[in-house]
Amino acid sequence: MTTAHPLGFLRPGALIDSFRVVKALGEGANGMVLLVKRRGRRFALKLARCREVSDDVAKTNQRMTRELGCLIHLEHPNIIRARAWGHYPDLIGDYSYLVLDYVDGWTLAEWLEKVRPTFKQVAHVFMKLADALDYMHRQGVFHRDISLSNVLIRKDDGEPFIVDFGAGDFANARELTEGPLPPGTNRFRAPEAVTFWNEHRLDFSARYPFQAKDDQYALAVCLYDALTDAETAKDPEQRAARRITVNSPVMGPPPAPREANPCVPEALSALVAGAVEHDTAQRLPTLEALRGGLEALADPGGAEWEAPVFAPTVSAPRAGMSGRRRGRRRKVAAVGAVVVATVAAFALLRELSPTPEAPGLPAPESVPHAKAPDVLPPSRAAPPAAGVPSAAPVASAQKEAPTVSAPKPPQRQPTPEQPKPALRPTFTPEFLARCAGYTLAAQVAAGCPASQVRPEREACTAEAREYMSRLRANDDENLALLLDVNQPGFSSTYGVYRTGKYIGAIPRDRDILKKGWRVEGYLWTEGKYVVGRYTKVFPAPGAIDASGDPLPREVPICIVLGNDSRFEGLEKLEGSKPGAVVLRHQVIARYIYGEWTQP
Repeated sequence: MTTAHPLGFLRPGALIDSFRVVKALGEGANGMVLLVKRRGRRFALKLARCREVSDDVAKTNQRMTRELGCLIHLEHPNIIRARAWGHYPDLIGDYSYLVLDYVDGWTLAEWLEKVRPTFKQVAHVFMKLADALDYMHRQGVFHRDISLSNVLIRKDDGEPFIVDFGAGDFANARELTEGPLPPGTNRFRAPEAVTFWNEHRLDFSARYPFQAKDDQYALAVCLYDALTDAETAKDPEQRAARRITVNSPVMGPPPAPREANPCVPEALSALVAGAVEHDTAQRLPTLEALRGGLEALADPGGAEWEAPVFAPTVSAPRAGMSGRRRGRRRKVAAVGAVVVATVAAFALLRELSPTPEAPGLPAPESVPHAKAPDVLPPSRAAPPAAGVPSAAPVASAQKEAPTVSAPKPPQRQPTPEQPKPALRPTFTPEFLARCAGYTLAAQVAAGCPASQVRPEREACTAEAREYMSRLRANDDENLALLLDVNQPGFSSTYGVYRTGKYIGAIPRDRDILKKGWRVEGYLWTEGKYVVGRYTKVFPAPGAIDASGDPLPREVPICIVLGNDSRFEGLEKLEGSKPGAVVLRHQVIARYIYGEWTQP
């Protein structure tokens, strides 16, 4: 069974059964979306294909079948409708497809930036989305990837549509999840899901019990962003300020929207603060409560509700907002007959100004909280902007985690700095990787060390030097390195790190090394400098070296942090604490051919 890319022979004018291709709307890791016509009417055709990193064609088709299973249960004016489905080029062909209503519109992220809607317009859009999501749950369907990218706003009337059920689920659906969390966009996961991932990320048999409240929280985050983020559709590198963290169990709930954007009406700010509350006992209880609260507030309106959320010239609200505060209690009260959240006092929000970026890397956005990170799995690969009449790529800040979209409508106690040992520790990398996933209590029970002691010196192996030569990597040559793909740092400039094993990535093409290739390494954070050594790279399937010979799936390599050949290491940034070191998410590193050295 072939898995070749179908775009080469699906030119404009080609037929997929009775649907004539007009143009490609976009492409993602799991397929593509085409604008097609039948009897003069336009539709969006979502064509599945096996991911390049997978040889499981059957599972690719099963995911589309499950997406269809979600859609055939639903008939709501604000949810995309499926009109036909099949296989191409014949009934037992290689490619399964869905035909959906076509929406000529923007993603919600684009609409917020382009239209600059009023508070009343935003409220009415989210009233309809809350109603649609509530209806969906009553039919036994979960979307599981509600985000600013998976809502389309029709241009001619501003009507919203929930799209892209590629991560959806329904009662009795076949289990396709391959890890603790279902596919989704990390920013919009509920704090309970983040906590579950932190506790089970090394247990691939664990499964998070996704519930309606998870979809509800994701919609609340979309509304929070609509009120606090003036750059919803921008790439992270183009933003004037990083987005406020919303779902970190360590950092706690985000500040009320009015703290970030003083133009937000006070009652609306209280309602949304209750909707993104971390304590489920104090969180807004239902989607109907959110919908009713918006209706009760927006319909009477007032002058402040007719004002735009952000003026057209505004680029970002309060650059550097960290969202820190010393108090964190909010209580939910009633507005009329509807549940509305009121916000307890927030203490001082500290603004942290960015420090100069390392040469050749993007400018920083702002320094985040100096707290231990909530590690999250990588979001789903970015899909096409289906339903939007453009084949242009979608900004990663706007579209972080979908499959192909369907168109239309423990905190460790600080430990004293350890002296350099004369001998290497006896702990194996496998043992340490296992310990990295335990809470503090579990570490004690398992006999895991508080941190791996950094070895004094170690020569780069002859095998690693040989492969670096095959990769055209020169001794002391600098490169950009993404330290940890599991932190939600693809969309932020800074991360928080502790001693342990990490999976990083190459953030941009570099001769034979290509953007997205994973690298494995270890960071030591106890000393004056952060020392890091990345010793494996995982090329993409089919990758070749400088001579054209194929590369294995795992290649030994020697990469150290820092660009100073006199020693290895990076300085800790402002806000670092023992056990929680602040570093840039992308740093300068270098290849070495000799011995590791000490700072």
